[in-house]
Amino acid sequence: MAFSLIFINYCQGQRSNTIPTVGYPSSQSKAKSIILPSLLITTGIAIEYFGSDIKWWLNKEGIQNRIIGNAPAYQFSFDDYLQYAPIVMVAGMNLYGSSSRSMYQHQIKTLLLAEAICIGTVYGLKYSIGNLRPDGSTYNSFPSGHTAQAFLAARFLDKEYGHQSIWIRLLGYSMATTTGLSRIVKNRHWATDVLVGAGIGILSVDLSYWLLRKKKTNRLTLVPVKMHSTYGISMSYKF
Repeated sequence: MAFSLIFINYCQGQRSNTIPTVGYPSSQSKAKSIILPSLLITTGIAIEYFGSDIKWWLNKEGIQNRIIGNAPAYQFSFDDYLQYAPIVMVAGMNLYGSSSRSMYQHQIKTLLLAEAICIGTVYGLKYSIGNLRPDGSTYNSFPSGHTAQAFLAARFLDKEYGHQSIWIRLLGYSMATTTGLSRIVKNRHWATDVLVGAGIGILSVDLSYWLLRKKKTNRLTLVPVKMHSTYGISMSYKF
């Protein structure tokens, strides 16, 4: 968080006098943007379902043993908070008046839609696939929710403020990578869970920006919902 404050102050110094506008990538940029998350997801699925014992890095048990064997044991819970840190950075930079790619109203819509896509995908897979965690605790290992959330947050930070400095991007993705690695070191997730979770998080943000770019009219509706003791968001989209 100390690093976050330093970067917020740095970006304040780079502040622009122009009104923030939504920056949407070209078709070529969008095609390039899906290469990394697609590679992460494909690699994770390939190792998960088509792994081999020939090399340690071709099966999830070998990767797990290699990482845990070379990493110090710890049980800290910083990953529970670090996964949200890039979103906190976006909020802080908004308060400092740094020039983002879109107005804060659009940021909120984009983030809510990305979260809905990510949570729905992650938990749909978790409870339909039912893979056992490496520590043997529960059958909801695949994919990693912490990692998906962390890379969603990092991608959101990148989209809004990554144009200001490469260091902002590096800080966001470093936080996300640290979160993913911590899930492996704590023996809560396999490396395959982390790889697929990272890809889902990134794609959720990209899909959210694309959907909101396509809408142009009020096709997307987000409404707070309260039913007895349950709170949530009702989302509808007209195609």
